[in-house]
Amino acid sequence: MKKQLLPLFLLFIGALASCSAPSRSGEKAAQQLVDYFIYQEKPATFSQTFREPKVLAEHLQTSRQQFQKQFFNSLKEMNAEVTETEAQKLNTELLAQVKKKASYQLVATKELNGQATITFQIKGLDFVTAIEDTTTALLQQTQQATQALDMQHTLAVLKKEIQQINVSHEPVELPLTVKQVEGQWYLPAAEQLRLNQFFLAFVTGKEDTDQLTEALDTILTQAEQKVVTADEKTAISGN
Repeated sequence: MKKQLLPLFLLFIGALASCSAPSRSGEKAAQQLVDYFIYQEKPATFSQTFREPKVLAEHLQTSRQQFQKQFFNSLKEMNAEVTETEAQKLNTELLAQVKKKASYQLVATKELNGQATITFQIKGLDFVTAIEDTTTALLQQTQQATQALDMQHTLAVLKKEIQQINVSHEPVELPLTVKQVEGQWYLPAAEQLRLNQFFLAFVTGKEDTDQLTEALDTILTQAEQKVVTADEKTAISGN
């Protein structure tokens, strides 16, 4: 019996070790960073793999908070009555959809002399279409309503669209470089701003804020034009 159980115990211990051991591969280290940053997975492995993990974790948290602030400001533009608490609830729902639906794959890896550059192909959420659908629904309901729609109704429509948000059909490719010193990996200072791009790509399906802003401006302009056209048709038919 002892001889039969020993191999099983060794396999079990080996499995545990492989789950928690720091990565010697730059490719694996970059994956661990993204998994921790985006999906909040394997914090223990992340801490063992990277130098000064607390400092890096704080920077990652700052990136999340920056997006949260931008998201809140965007909601305020839609409706000035939106509170930070309500925005936080929507932000939490949005990030839950990221964990559930967004994904990535590695498309290129270059490792040399303790430095690794890995290119991620990210399939993020189709945030622009969700906002477009929200705007269209609100405009249609506004035309049919006898009084202005209140903030709670606006948030309810947006929450519904976020809950059924799809993945973008256009993946984003972003490189990430990590370096190794004394067996542990770290993120060069020049790469830390890249993390903001990663977060944006997963959440909105866009590579940078300029690209996102341009896309949102386009769909909002189109939505406004639809309203003008509909009003003109109504006026003509009324005459």
